[in-house]
Amino acid sequence: DRADPVMITGLRSVCDLACGARHSVALVDRVASNDSTDGEVYTWGYNDHGELGLGDCAVRLQPHKVNGLLNADVKVVSAGHKHTLCVTDGIAKKVRDLPEYQEFFNLLHSEGMLVYDALKKAMEDKGLNSEFLDTPDAILPGQPGLVNHACEYEGAEPGMQYCIDTIKDPDENEFIMKLRGPYETTYHCIRCRFTHVCMACARHCHGRHPVKVNFKLRHYADTCQCCEHDICNIRWSHVRHEFDKLALQNDDKCIGIDQIQDVLDGLHEDIEERRGGLPLTSKQKEDDLKAGVDAMHERNKRRKEELLEAQGENGDEELQKLRENRKKERMAQNEA
Repeated sequence: DRADPVMITGLRSVCDLACGARHSVALVDRVASNDSTDGEVYTWGYNDHGELGLGDCAVRLQPHKVNGLLNADVKVVSAGHKHTLCVTDGIAKKVRDLPEYQEFFNLLHSEGMLVYDALKKAMEDKGLNSEFLDTPDAILPGQPGLVNHACEYEGAEPGMQYCIDTIKDPDENEFIMKLRGPYETTYHCIRCRFTHVCMACARHCHGRHPVKVNFKLRHYADTCQCCEHDICNIRWSHVRHEFDKLALQNDDKCIGIDQIQDVLDGLHEDIEERRGGLPLTSKQKEDDLKAGVDAMHERNKRRKEELLEAQGENGDEELQKLRENRKKERMAQNEA
């Protein structure tokens, strides 16, 4: 709401732009060749009706990428009073259309199978899916229009998976400070009678509660009442942070037993730093690994019980056996 023009920072190569009543949308040209545009969509402004397409109703003062359209080849954008429209070319995008993979396909085509193994390794070193080298014509999943349902939301923005007022990681905290700015969006949860709930907790902890959106000048003394009352489900912790760093690298957003050691390595570095550089003993590290593996096994058993209970009569017999085995294991542990 300014009378003079203001530079929008953080956007380059904008090829289409539209303004609604109180929000804006921009199409950024990532790769331009043969008059085709492989675009990313950014939105910002008022968001009381979810018109920004970011999975919530929080105001954004700076442009934010719309994750639900990452695999779409958007050509034109438009904005209305309480909505945003994006037009795609209607052609399903294939693996070979991804710019980061094209150099590998070209090398394989020109050099042949002699460089096949080397290309696979180079792709893995860059964090790319090496299996795509075998399927260049495969259709990329998650594209809007392939199936008849809403665009999938790819998850929280960086830092937004935790309660904002509990984050202690410097990188994530820097992002949050830019997101909040002098004005910020908070929520009033009518059910819990909280007048100040942060954007992250409104999405994760109060997602099914009736809330009202507040956009106001930020007071640094105000903190999220969700974490103050110790009912927060997304409180930041160093353990959760190390776990998430690994889990988010996997397609299923989970870690396996073989990755527990990687989580512990990150935690041990932090513990040793807090102890003034005094290293942990081998026995302490072995105990931590055993406790982590045992905890994961226990969680898997509980999850299996939940699935069997959901099956009803079909899973009763197997469920009974599972519980008897767990009882025997506890008795053996007590005797030991």
